[in-house]
Amino acid sequence: MGGTNRAKRAKREKQKGTGIGESARILERKALHREKAKNSAAKVGDQPSSKAGIRDDNRDWLRLKKRARAGTDSDEDKDEDRDDGSGDGEVSASSGGSPSQASRSSSSTSSEGSDDASDAESNDDIEVRAARIERHVADTATAAHAELEMTTRLAQKQFRLPSNAVPRGGVPHAPGTVERSGEHGVFAADADGAITVPESRQELLSRIKSVLAVLSDFRRLRAAETSRQEYVSQLRDDLCECYGYLPSLMDKLMELFPAGEVLELLDANEAPRPLTIRTNTLKCRRRELAQALIARGMNVQPVGEWTKVGLVVFESQVPVGATPEYLAGHYMIQSASSFLPCIALGAQEHEKILDMACAPGGKTTYLAAMMKNTGVLVANDFKRERLKAVVGNLHRMGVSNEVVIHYDGREIPKLMSHFDRVLLDAPCSGTGVICHDPSVKLSRTDEDVAATAKLQKELLNAAIDAVDAGAKAGGVVVYSTCSVLVEENEAVVDHILQKRRDVRVVTTGLPFGIPGFTRFRQFRFHPSLQHSMRYYPHVHNMDGFFVCKLQKIKVTPLASDSDARSGAKTKQRERRGGATDSSDGSDSDMDDGNVDADRSDSSSEQENEGDSLELNSNTDEDEDESRSASRSTSTQDNEGATEGPAASPRANGTRLATERSSPRPIAKSPGMARLLNRMKASGRSPRATVAPRR
Repeated sequence: MGGTNRAKRAKREKQKGTGIGESARILERKALHREKAKNSAAKVGDQPSSKAGIRDDNRDWLRLKKRARAGTDSDEDKDEDRDDGSGDGEVSASSGGSPSQASRSSSSTSSEGSDDASDAESNDDIEVRAARIERHVADTATAAHAELEMTTRLAQKQFRLPSNAVPRGGVPHAPGTVERSGEHGVFAADADGAITVPESRQELLSRIKSVLAVLSDFRRLRAAETSRQEYVSQLRDDLCECYGYLPSLMDKLMELFPAGEVLELLDANEAPRPLTIRTNTLKCRRRELAQALIARGMNVQPVGEWTKVGLVVFESQVPVGATPEYLAGHYMIQSASSFLPCIALGAQEHEKILDMACAPGGKTTYLAAMMKNTGVLVANDFKRERLKAVVGNLHRMGVSNEVVIHYDGREIPKLMSHFDRVLLDAPCSGTGVICHDPSVKLSRTDEDVAATAKLQKELLNAAIDAVDAGAKAGGVVVYSTCSVLVEENEAVVDHILQKRRDVRVVTTGLPFGIPGFTRFRQFRFHPSLQHSMRYYPHVHNMDGFFVCKLQKIKVTPLASDSDARSGAKTKQRERRGGATDSSDGSDSDMDDGNVDADRSDSSSEQENEGDSLELNSNTDEDEDESRSASRSTSTQDNEGATEGPAASPRANGTRLATERSSPRPIAKSPGMARLLNRMKASGRSPRATVAPRR
């Protein structure tokens, strides 16, 4: 439309000419605008406004503007028709034309001027908008092209394991290959050969799944000249980069679980555990509590058949830790895995029980509920600030049989002992509760795990010392941790079993769980550790936990290690007999001054081989004399006495009979050794040295 109007105006200008006529038309147009404005103001001033709040002059001005815009083409067409009919007969008011013609010409010229101005403005706006649109289209095309190139490059990139053939300062890898960079994975090389870090987590997950697929069928899917260790190393680096673990901690997890199960464990650690609560049976029952919570807008269900006090909260319209029931002590917010050690301990009424590491008090209040507030429950924790929460929970839950103390758990056996049962929820690395404390991923090193394992061994040894083997329950100790590492679980219990003979592992009595390890890589643990139980987040949908139940038993006292070693040496000398004495000429364990006396003693015993085994009437007198002998000489004579009868087989048999008939072995009876010394000094045979039983 704009192009047609401009063509018409050019045609009229060509017919009218240029110069004075154009300036005259502009002046006439301005005068006409002033005259119309005066006339419209005079007319409107005599008439009232039709609507309140709207002025007539504004309305007329708007109408005129709309009429001018709407009738532009019709006026131009009429002017063109008039121009065609009159030819050059158009005259202006200044040249003596009629008023009507002057007015018509002035109106046409004014409309043409307004059209020119509006067209110019509209043309400028259109050009600006067009330029903006063109720039936007160009930018969009550039971004789309860059994205297409990146997508094509990623699609064409082949997954390869790192290669150490080219040093870091050498020739860069070709585009599409990868190389190792630092401790956090394999980085791809772009088209320029520069190393770039993977930008998205999806790319890492895709690469992890590719490695897992290769490891699942290694012989068929492996790359040429690529070992399994390289694939495992690549998987370790990608998992550390994707989930944010220390490489040392990731190595321990990959040693504990298969490759595919490690990914499930890491995903489970990223998801929150179900919220569970425990009913306080000292104040209410689980059914009553469930009904009250449902009435307050909670959706609760029993945890499972293995517990009669647990409830799982699926959703709640009110804060779970701020309900009147919680403040009244009707329930405790506690993880489901924390129920297991208390169930395994099996606390009974009127017992003396120790909770060696009680904070924050969830297990302590559960034990008090199982004891029905009877007996004595000693709650200890090493950190004083944590005992504040313990005391608060005990008061809120209505526990009245507790004694809260603050000691190092390793020193408790020196202060009190003879407990019926002991619960040790030992401090650990927390690798089973990463969903609650993500800082474990980057804060648990190998040194921390080793130090924690040492502390756990000391605490478990102290717990066994504190329990009474003669208790009615048999002296039960439950060892539990919230860790999944073998160094803190089976290795600790196996160390105690090797060091002590008065403890054994018994069944936990828990209805579910994964048995503990008896074989782990190059380690071999006690077979009874299969009675312990393990719990994993990705298997049981609860915090990672380890539970082991031990029982202290009574054992008969044995000789010390030094006495056992001396007895072994004595038996070896008895086997060698007199041949050793004659060949060596002297015994290394004896002084040089006693060599001849020993030989005379052995010869005197050979002379008395035919004598019968009789009791010496002077035994009591000899015992009195032996008590007065010095201990320094008795030790040397004891060594000579043990060497004397070795030359005679009959004497050896007499010696064994003497050990069997005496309450204690000769090695543990200094009086008997001194008596033998006196008998040899007097020339009598040591065969008749057994005192009659009284």
